[in-house]
Amino acid sequence: MHHGRRVGTPAGLPLLADALRLAVEQRCSRIVTAALAEMAAQMLADLGDVPRALRLLAAAGKWRDGSPRSVPERARAQRIEAAARAALTPEQRTAEHDRGAALTPDEVLSELDGARRACAPAGR
Repeated sequence: MHHGRRVGTPAGLPLLADALRLAVEQRCSRIVTAALAEMAAQMLADLGDVPRALRLLAAAGKWRDGSPRSVPERARAQRIEAAARAALTPEQRTAEHDRGAALTPDEVLSELDGARRACAPAGR
């Protein structure tokens, strides 16, 4: 199983998308799917796709339905929010958050598929 360093690279996106897809198909708890979406959001933020990262974070927050994040999960969310504050205007942040909060798990998977295509090397 690939963990660690690869997760922060474009090569890690397919692995995380597959894990999230399996969690959705297997009807894992919303907390599990939210945690996976938040990991993907951090990866996207690290890759510079801050609007998409904020959408995924907002979707995951909605899926949590009030369940608190763990300390590492809170730190991840804070890093994504800090990246959004640095990269987006307040209006853009609000718009992306609102778009994300309305996403279903299948729509988040579509977002990840779009990110995978955007990160794919030319000619592939």
